[in-house]
Amino acid sequence: MAKYEKNKGRLCTCGAKAACKGMCLSCYSKGKGTPRTKCQHLGCETLTYSGNAYCSKHKRTDRIRCASENCSFEAWKDGLCKQCFAFQERNRTGSSSDRSRLRSRARAAGVSVELIEALHKHQANKCAICSVEMERGVNTQYSECIDHCHTTGAGRGLLCRTCNHSLGLYENFQKGCGLVIEPYERYLTSPPAKQLT
Repeated sequence: MAKYEKNKGRLCTCGAKAACKGMCLSCYSKGKGTPRTKCQHLGCETLTYSGNAYCSKHKRTDRIRCASENCSFEAWKDGLCKQCFAFQERNRTGSSSDRSRLRSRARAAGVSVELIEALHKHQANKCAICSVEMERGVNTQYSECIDHCHTTGAGRGLLCRTCNHSLGLYENFQKGCGLVIEPYERYLTSPPAKQLT
């Protein structure tokens, strides 16, 4: 009400009583007279008034840009935006957390760490069935899985999550229906771990 009292007696360009910044509420809400732009915060679709770069929710003075080349997003952690930080974490190699994760995954699959490292080199970080580049340390359909035989316990190769899941279904149901899928049969008859020995 205080804003309306300050503009008492003034008229908007449309002829109605002015309520805020010399405009009626209708013209003010439509943004007439002031250019509106989208908030520059990552993922925010809010329109800002009077040339502000950020909406009122994301308005801060201590903004730092991402340190990666050709990236204009706001820094999130360690001077990087969320996407650049996730990319850096995925591509980290040789850190202690990666080694401990590898040991625990090898123990769960019943294979040795040396076999997994040899498979990494042999397969060039690609799935043994579909040849898609696998992602390490993230939980997606292309994340790396250690495939092993459930009857013998022997490691067979590294697969993407999609192929690992579908290979398990294929092994369980192909005996009953007699279905033969060539890439799976080729992998089962000559797995990468067998090629290394």
